[in-house]
Amino acid sequence: TRSRGAAAEAARRAVKAQVEAVEGRKGLLEAQIRELEEGREAIEKCAGEVESVVEAKMGLVFEAIRVREGELLGVVQRVAMTKKTQFAEQEEEIGHMREQVAEVLSRVEAALALTDPYDLLEASASLTEKVEAQLRGVSE
Repeated sequence: TRSRGAAAEAARRAVKAQVEAVEGRKGLLEAQIRELEEGREAIEKCAGEVESVVEAKMGLVFEAIRVREGELLGVVQRVAMTKKTQFAEQEEEIGHMREQVAEVLSRVEAALALTDPYDLLEASASLTEKVEAQLRGVSE
């Protein structure tokens, strides 16, 4: 009987030691689970902050792009207006040149109709001066 009692006591102690070991592991596991949950919460919070920062920066980038698009549109409009103005000025210059050429041709025809050689020389000199003056005006 005594050996049975000692064996039962040894079995109880072994079971008690195993229970204590399991409870110890359980405590460690619970502590690790708490740490993991706290880490997950911290990561979620950090992710939310990062998302907010990214959204704010993207908003700034989109605004900067919108402003730049507006600036570029203004440049394109100014270039188009300048081009129109230059074409109009060139058209005006061409019209003035046509008038001058018509005037010179008219004088040439009038000079060719002259029969007196002195009148022809005088008209020729006058035409030469007129054409040279016009050419100087065009080159300027």
